[in-house]
Amino acid sequence: MESKIDFNYFLSERAKRRPKASKFINFIFTTKDEWTMFGAGIPNICFNPFKSLEFSINDENNSKITLTQQELNIAQEYPRGYGYPGLLDTLRDFQSRFHGLDVNNYEKTWELFLTNGSQHSIAVIFEMMLNDGDSLLIEEPTYGAVACVSNSRDINMVALEMDDEGIIPENLVSILSNWDYKKRFPKLMYLIPVGQNPTGLIYSQKRKLEILSIAKRFNILILEDDPYYFLQFPKEGQDDLETIPLEPSFLSMDKEGRVIRLDSFSKVLAPDSMKEILDKHLGDLVQYRVPDAGMYFWLKFQDLEDSFTFIKTYMIPTQILFAPGVTFSNFRGFNQYLRASFTHISLEEMDTTIETFSKVLKQYIKDKKERNE
Repeated sequence: MESKIDFNYFLSERAKRRPKASKFINFIFTTKDEWTMFGAGIPNICFNPFKSLEFSINDENNSKITLTQQELNIAQEYPRGYGYPGLLDTLRDFQSRFHGLDVNNYEKTWELFLTNGSQHSIAVIFEMMLNDGDSLLIEEPTYGAVACVSNSRDINMVALEMDDEGIIPENLVSILSNWDYKKRFPKLMYLIPVGQNPTGLIYSQKRKLEILSIAKRFNILILEDDPYYFLQFPKEGQDDLETIPLEPSFLSMDKEGRVIRLDSFSKVLAPDSMKEILDKHLGDLVQYRVPDAGMYFWLKFQDLEDSFTFIKTYMIPTQILFAPGVTFSNFRGFNQYLRASFTHISLEEMDTTIETFSKVLKQYIKDKKERNE
């Protein structure tokens, strides 16, 4: 796939000013077997304190991974800036297997690099693409760290409404068609298509195709943040979590090179157990949809006007914490919502703490009614 997109249009002024290192400079500073490398600042391998490292994997076979001294020595050197070469080879095959990218066209039509996590990736991409005062299309609600990364750049955050299939195409088209050009027209759209954080929904394939078409029409790139891609849950009639068909990614459906994808590695337990516990202790006090993927329940409480204050005032004394809905809104909304993670808490602890939460909430509701009488 030879992209016809002018990517220079999407670069920030900072990125355009950054000098591009020549291939010869990279050649000088990259280590090569059987070469005498006076130019590269390489530590002496005799000072490497490790001869080998062995990792035990938490799987049914108690698998082990061993890194040899030679591999550890390579880790001390300065390889290509994209990341450790051996891991990059594995990840290239990974992208080919799950998203249909052509390994033979690597560096011609696509590339990948390693970061220290999604938030680091977002910061790098914003630095590369957004100037101070630029506009960014985002889901509402969305991952709270996006605001943390963008606030220092005075980014104009533009909220996109969602339904159970993702952002609503008609709303997106309306915003872009009726744009107020006192603000800069957006070049980038940030989406979490699987296990959307915090709602837990999965974008339908039809919806993704519609969004890609709109992105092409208005010349916008899609930043596909997909840390929960492998945390998709079985649908009705699907029993085996290991063999369920995974929803196709934006990247796999992209025919132009319009998608920048962020990947991660995680695992999770299914949400059914938490659903039973919520129903058992909270009943009609809470509204939610069972997540399609990811790590969270997005809970709405009609009797809470300000979930942030409720957590701060009533739940901290119990040492039970939820994430207030307002922390996922760039527009101070979702004050009746809480996000609850179900991946790291045992069923026994989940049961007892949700029961405690229910008792505190019911007492809060009772006290509120008495104050209003």
